[in-house]
Amino acid sequence: MPEQERLDSQVRKTARRFAVLAFITAGFTYALILFGGIVPITGSGMGCGEDWPLCNGQIIPPMNFETLIEYGHRLAAVLVGFLVLALAVYSVRRRHTPGLAGRGISGLGVAAAALLIAELRTLTEAPAVRDTSMTYPRWALASSPTPSW
Repeated sequence: MPEQERLDSQVRKTARRFAVLAFITAGFTYALILFGGIVPITGSGMGCGEDWPLCNGQIIPPMNFETLIEYGHRLAAVLVGFLVLALAVYSVRRRHTPGLAGRGISGLGVAAAALLIAELRTLTEAPAVRDTSMTYPRWALASSPTPSW
């Protein structure tokens, strides 16, 4: 019985750590969505021109107000991407905890879809792409791989 208690304790610890990382990731994702709302309000959507993932053809562009807002949003998206990747790696490495790997990998899929939508948004002004880019982040956050307990 002590062996089973030790395993249960490890599973609970792993699940708690996953939950903390998932909630941190969800918090940063929410902040990214809010920051993303600032981009069109300030008219900064073309602050990086039509270049993606570069900004005005450079990794670190010269800054003006519009470029700073758009570039800041892109950097925040990179941070969220790394958090989602960390969540996926952690969940796969701790796959002995039931359901953890699936949650982490699904988060990676949701982030990959968001990246594709961001690329399409940069390339076209089609209303369907614009509307998708505005609603998808909210759906993605709502379906994020946060623990169900």
